[in-house]
Amino acid sequence: MQQDLQIIQGFLERAFSIGKSVNGFPLWVIEISDRPGEVEAEPAFKYIGNVHGDEPVGRELLMRLANWICDNYGKDPLAKLIVENVHLHILPSLNPDGFSVRKRNNANNVDLNRDFPDQFFPINEDLSLRQPETTAIMTWLREIRFTASATLHGGALVANFPWDGTDDKSCYRSGNTIMGVLMIRRSGSWHVYIANLTVTCLSAKSLRKASRMEHPGTLFTVVCKTGITYMEDALN
Repeated sequence: MQQDLQIIQGFLERAFSIGKSVNGFPLWVIEISDRPGEVEAEPAFKYIGNVHGDEPVGRELLMRLANWICDNYGKDPLAKLIVENVHLHILPSLNPDGFSVRKRNNANNVDLNRDFPDQFFPINEDLSLRQPETTAIMTWLREIRFTASATLHGGALVANFPWDGTDDKSCYRSGNTIMGVLMIRRSGSWHVYIANLTVTCLSAKSLRKASRMEHPGTLFTVVCKTGITYMEDALN
């Protein structure tokens, strides 16, 4: 990771560590901006990858994203737009310990994606039991007020829309909210992807359209206590 950061290093970015993992690996952040290290009146955005050690795709994508932006600034209008209008922070690997041994959890065998405080369920409230990777992220968030964030996972087709949680477990059939799953029909059989979708009708239509282009035969469904109904019916 450190060698990769040295390759990226340039006047558009700086690299710094927000803490260390259980085994002492630095949690490197790549900051990309036309004024790195300074506070700007621009939206701050962060990407986090490799929360689960056995999901390396996000880690690789984020390293490539940082490389692409730095290599194409001055060449590509999109790269220039990002650098000059967004203060971007990229944490390619939150779980370097798990990544090094191809395991989901960290070195203490804790799923970092379940280690943060939850607004609906009183879990992980004991600060002394919180993992160092989790503590590093929470401290970082107190220091920088990010406008938006994204975490990259891999291994399944999942769409979580804000705020990725609710204390109401009933099925929403009215208004503009739908709980559902994504089902794809291939070779005469159904493949079910539990998606925990909480989407507006417009978002559902956009996701359905994109999925059908990639996977012909895609079918969205709404899951309710009474069974499964087609999402197309619910959207009409």
